[in-house]
Amino acid sequence: METVGYTHTYPYRFLALDHRFPVLTVRLANPQRLQDAVEVDGILDSGTEISVFPATLAQALGVPPELGRPWRLETASGGVIHARRLWIALTIPDHGFHRIEPAFTWGEMARNLLGRDVFDLLQVGFRERHGTFFLGPNPS
Repeated sequence: METVGYTHTYPYRFLALDHRFPVLTVRLANPQRLQDAVEVDGILDSGTEISVFPATLAQALGVPPELGRPWRLETASGGVIHARRLWIALTIPDHGFHRIEPAFTWGEMARNLLGRDVFDLLQVGFRERHGTFFLGPNPS
């Protein structure tokens, strides 16, 4: 049996009245202008294939969303969201710098989503009953 080692524990945060979520604060930047990073909160969502952010965030980073690769996101309810995928720099506190290609959409978004593309970078664990999540280096 393999044992999973986590190096950091985080509490869930309340984002709505009586609703806790596994929220991680990350830094996003244009790969050409790393010094102009923007800090954002994202919900760790194992049901989301790739991370999703609003197109206005890409614009704030100086990455024109219209230049991204077209991408179609399907929601759990069967809806479709049109987006563009763009390479950006992602920094996860205590876990380093990475390059990812999330989707940026002009559609309505209640929250930023950190999907399985981020799970591929880290070992992620949840303890729902206790309202905590864990991060550690991804085993090789």
